[in-house]
Order: sequence, then structure tokens, then C-alpha cells
Amino acid sequence: MKLTTILIFCMFFGKIYGQQFAPNSAVWNYTYNYSLGTHIGYYKFTIIGDTLLQSKSCKIIEKRNIGFNSINQTYYNYVDGIEYVYSDTDKVYYFRFNQFFTLYNFAATAGTSWIIAGDNLFPNDSLAKVVIDSVGLQTINTINLRTLFLHTDSGSFSFIGNKIIEKIGDNTYMFPIRMNITGPDWPGPLRCYYDSSFGLFQNISVSCDTLYNGLPIINRSDYNVKIYPNPVNSISTLDWNGNIGENYTLNIYNYLGKMVKIITTNSPAIEISKSDFVKGIYFYRLTSNKEQISVGQFEIN
Repeated sequence: MKLTTILIFCMFFGKIYGQQFAPNSAVWNYTYNYSLGTHIGYYKFTIIGDTLLQSKSCKIIEKRNIGFNSINQTYYNYVDGIEYVYSDTDKVYYFRFNQFFTLYNFAATAGTSWIIAGDNLFPNDSLAKVVIDSVGLQTINTINLRTLFLHTDSGSFSFIGNKIIEKIGDNTYMFPIRMNITGPDWPGPLRCYYDSSFGLFQNISVSCDTLYNGLPIINRSDYNVKIYPNPVNSISTLDWNGNIGENYTLNIYNYLGKMVKIITTNSPAIEISKSDFVKGIYFYRLTSNKEQISVGQFEIN
């Protein structure tokens, strides 16, 4: 009787995916910007082999930088680094500072936390704490995948996006990066994911291998900009540590980089209403007196 019930459940809700992160045929493409649009292009992550690292059987991910330099009008295509990851049933791990850290935990529930590590170039402020806000399911290619919505509450390293999808990873960039400095090449969003058994997932309406100028991801951590709740189900609030009476402008863009709304205020808080947008992912740029305070993103459910 129990077996029958389980089979009926699976037939009704579709296939449930068992965690297999980074199979040999996996490819990820991420848009990026550099120096406010002087370089445009994308990162292409591919699996180039396996290796044994600290007794862990790891996948080797090649990060290839493909783009165009608008200053000297030249194209480029070169390897920009290597990453090492491995996974078990529910977790994905990545290698930093000569040890493995948890990258994703798809068994997490609301309130679960773990420590992430940033780029080796900045070892003095390298760690941050991830906190899960909520979890869910998303069906892609008829497969039900677990999703995580999160924030970080310490350190200057963070995931750029707020949504992580089982099998695919962060919907903006695979690894945490430093959020309070400019450059070198700020990634996001995820354009496409593909592997031979799963098929193609196209995250935005941009060709996987087209040079495309998205929005630079630059943040000033001293303003402590946050949006809650995120995703936006009805009305959410974007607030920051600013001065009352100062002039602020919020520009909101869709995933194609088209500006869809401008909000001005002299208060360090702005309400974002679901009724003003169609369902999807949006970027925002918050400025004050022509100085950029923060660039981030939110989702409309």
C-alpha cells in the first residue's frame, strides 16, 4: 500500500531529481560586465575532467572568459581560472584556502546556515555566513528541483543572486564573490545551463553564446542595502542606511537590461509592489546624487 502511494505521488508531481551536480557534459554560461561596460561578454564554465583532492573525487571546472573590449575593439577568449567541486546526495562543496567549504545544501530548511569562503585574493576578509530564508520546488524539463532563497549576514562576500536551484546552482553566478569592491569582471545573470541527460535550461531571453551587456554588479556595503521579503509576493521593502532628506533614485531593469521603472525618494526606503511588474527576475540600481550605492536583484512571484 505504501509503495503504491509513493508511485502515485511521483507520477502526479513529475520526476524528483537526485542531486548530481556537475556531470561531465555540464556547461554554464554567465553574462558579465567590466569597467562599466568597456568589456562585455560571458563566462563559460565546463567540466574538463576529474581529480582526487584531499581524498575527495572532484570535478574540474574550467572558467573561460569570452568577450569584447570596446576600447581597443578586440575580441578575446581565454581560460580565466579553475575550480574544484564535489557533491554528495544533498550538498555541493568547493575548494578555497586549502580546504573544502559547503557551496550549496539542498537539504536545508528555513533558518539553516553555513559558512562560505570568498576569493583567495582577499584572505583578510574571506568568510560570510549564509542563512536560508525559504525553500521550494521548481519544475524544469519535467523534473522537480529543490530551490533555496537566502541571504548572508556577515562578511563582505556573498552570492550575487538570491535563488539557488538544485542541479544548476545560483541563478546569477555559481560561486560567492566579494560585493563591496569594483571588478574585475562582475558576473550575472546565469544565461544557460546544459548537460546531456538534463537538457537545456535557458534562464534569460539571451542566446547562450552571444556577447551581451548586462548590468554591472557593484555594491557599497556601508549602506547595508536589503530587500525583504524576496521574492516579492505582494509588497516588499528596499531599505538602506541613508540620510532622510537626501535624494535617492532607484532604476529597475528587466533581464534584457531594459529599464522598466524609475522611483525617486528622499527617504532611505522604497516599497516595491508586485502589481507594477510581470513575473520574473529584475535588477535594480540605487543611486544618490549620481553616486551608485548598490546594484542587486529581486524576483516577482
